[in-house]
Amino acid sequence: MTGFVSAAVVLVCLGALVGIQRRITPAFLLVLSMAPILVGFEMVCARLGPAPHNWAVYATVPAFTGGVLAVGRRGGKAGGRAGVRPAALRGSRQIGLAVSALIVCGLTVTHFSIVGVPALSENPEIERFNLGASGLFGLPSRSVLFGLPILATLCGVKYDGLPRWVTGMVWAVFVLSRLALGFKGGLVEVLVVLLIAVLLRGRVRPAAVISGLPLLALALCYGAWIGNQYQTVARSGGASLGYLLDRLTIVAASPAWYSLVLGRTATQGSPVFGYDLRHFAAHYLGLGSGPVFAYDEIVSSHVTGTPLTGGYFLVPVTTGGAAYLINSVGPVLTVAVAGTLGYAWQRCCHRITATREVLVVLVCIVFILATRTFLINGGGAYVVVNYGFVLALLAIPYLVVVTVVRTPQENDARRRCRSSAPARTAPQPGPGPRRELCPVGRHQYAAQDRPRGRERPES
Repeated sequence: MTGFVSAAVVLVCLGALVGIQRRITPAFLLVLSMAPILVGFEMVCARLGPAPHNWAVYATVPAFTGGVLAVGRRGGKAGGRAGVRPAALRGSRQIGLAVSALIVCGLTVTHFSIVGVPALSENPEIERFNLGASGLFGLPSRSVLFGLPILATLCGVKYDGLPRWVTGMVWAVFVLSRLALGFKGGLVEVLVVLLIAVLLRGRVRPAAVISGLPLLALALCYGAWIGNQYQTVARSGGASLGYLLDRLTIVAASPAWYSLVLGRTATQGSPVFGYDLRHFAAHYLGLGSGPVFAYDEIVSSHVTGTPLTGGYFLVPVTTGGAAYLINSVGPVLTVAVAGTLGYAWQRCCHRITATREVLVVLVCIVFILATRTFLINGGGAYVVVNYGFVLALLAIPYLVVVTVVRTPQENDARRRCRSSAPARTAPQPGPGPRRELCPVGRHQYAAQDRPRGRERPES
């Protein structure tokens, strides 16, 4: 097998998305990003033998696609229409979002001032993973890795109602941080976030696609340049086209194969998600005595042959969301969870363009980016902990500002609303018919309608 079956599955899913939704959407972009990994997984299975429950890996993409299309058929009216102009932000919402952006950008500058610029170091291949050295409870490193993409997406979607200096500052810091981190896909991540923001706003014009081609070329050139600075890449012959294809397919999918072969034996029978939660709780919060190594570190040891003892450096690997779910909830529930994620993903996409509430937009963007990270890279506990932490980092300053600050325009609007509200007065008699007591019998009276004013007949 050379990846034909998985490629056919992906093409069918992409065709269904375009044919039913009638446009390119963020879901299309995600499925397209998963295609090389799925093809590489099939190639690895052909070389090393079928992995346990490999059918669930192939079924994840169709299940996610089905969840997305279910919203297009049933829930499109509930969340808004695709292609509408996003609701702008005004008043204290602008100020609150600007404060959150300043905090994240300031923490980013703090991170690089402490750890330096890995891309310009003598060994960027190792220094790029030295993210936790900035300290401060992980605030600077999480701002760099997760806060900036979230803010960049928000500014890209809602730039109509934001000051230009906020959008410019966030995107400038985002681009410079990806250049400084020293990852081969740094600028590719910038391009992906830009595409997600554009697709969330509505239809993409052909001219915009053509104008984005130079950005793609620049991202590939940067990836080739920084890749040649890695010692392992230099020893293998440099960052060539063949290396790029292997990196996108076989190298990216190998950890998923090893993860399925290992199963839960690496976690002593425990579900992987709970195992990782205990590890992070013990490692970051000091709660209990959790496992020493995270699950992806154990998989990395088997992929690279690096011992878990002796203080050796374990290269981070990405097992993928399908393999992580299989070892957490089983193959059948993996397909169900993938469909649920697709449904929630599309509902969030619809909701973003239909609301003015910044917190709702933030939650939807966090869910979209977290789902994308999980399905491509895996590490469910890592994704939940870090994206939840950054969501709180962005939301708390915003809520404080919105609660305390009131702009003059907002105060004037409140006064106008109060003054224009009609006062409650007693009902006045009108020109209509009036009910009066009229004699009906000798000693009885009943209510009857009698005309008033000009409607009363002359005697």
